[in-house]
Amino acid sequence: MFSDYDTPTPASVYLIINPDQKVEYLRLFDCGWLFSFIEQEVSAYRLCKDRDIPDNWLMEYRFKDQSLIPPFSNTDNGDYLSRLLPVTNSLGIWPSNVVRLRDAVFCHKMHIEPLSEQGSHDVLLNHPHFTSSSNYYDDKLVKEGNYQFPCWKALESERGVLLFSETENGKLAFRKYWQYLTDHFFDPKFHIEFLNEYHVPKFMDPYAGHVDRFYDLRIKRSIERESITPIPQEFFAPRELVRTGFCQQRFDMTPTGKNYELFAVGMHIYKEIKVTLDNYRLASLLHLCECGEPIHHLSPEKHQQCPYEADLNAIREKFYNKPSEEQEKAYREYGEKHLKEEFPLYWQKIAEHQTPEQEKATTPKIKI
Repeated sequence: MFSDYDTPTPASVYLIINPDQKVEYLRLFDCGWLFSFIEQEVSAYRLCKDRDIPDNWLMEYRFKDQSLIPPFSNTDNGDYLSRLLPVTNSLGIWPSNVVRLRDAVFCHKMHIEPLSEQGSHDVLLNHPHFTSSSNYYDDKLVKEGNYQFPCWKALESERGVLLFSETENGKLAFRKYWQYLTDHFFDPKFHIEFLNEYHVPKFMDPYAGHVDRFYDLRIKRSIERESITPIPQEFFAPRELVRTGFCQQRFDMTPTGKNYELFAVGMHIYKEIKVTLDNYRLASLLHLCECGEPIHHLSPEKHQQCPYEADLNAIREKFYNKPSEEQEKAYREYGEKHLKEEFPLYWQKIAEHQTPEQEKATTPKIKI
């Protein structure tokens, strides 16, 4: 039987980390104090409309036993990460919360709870007042500077996390991986459930060896674009790593026309991503069947002619002044007809009411 004295006392370490990866602020409190911690930090900036806000990150690490927390220095705790991370890594403790100071200040101004779903970074990126011409909004209150928190790009799927650097090799590997997934999007043997892009901090040193492994796998070996290269599991960092950073975009990889369009053009590198004519045709026909309208933002590579353009223009002109339901019906019938003729296997799945989820469940997979 444990006495009260023997019962571990839980506690949280609250940190503010600057782009130099130095700890600017360090406190030890009971768990659940993060909201007050954020409010306290935001108050120093919310009235300074002519002042750049540093790209500082606010983090909370929760410990079930306060005695396991590395001691603070009485003088300078700038290097506290070097004492904290070996302990959290060995214990498998990940940040409970991570908040970007610039996000928190914006949330305060817009009356958004920074710890809510609406205050998450990927949701804020779609806020009409959050970005303008890729710069932060609001009269210099939230203005993007040149000095940002050093990060790796992280692509999360159900298999784990692939890491990419901002070096030339890393950028090339990122583009090649995106192209690889774009090329195989409709192949059920190579399908993945989802793909989320994150920015994670470089101070997670134990995972530095996972960075740019896709470059080693595909580019160093000069493997052709069409070749299928299963990615070894050891190339992936654990999925928990994304808890240290911020989500930028989320993609549903269910093989539909709409999802393909969003994936192929939804990334900032979309102008460098090529869409094969076969994938373009299949995505276009699926989109017609699913949505009752043509696909809008895709075009096949090498400036190849859209095989359906003239027919779809004729449908649009024919039903120009008629109810939209009639036009949608005509588009769907056109999509179904050509899908049946050109992609009979996909048409058979639709005719049998086999959803993409059912298809994936019955198709052997090759891990990508």
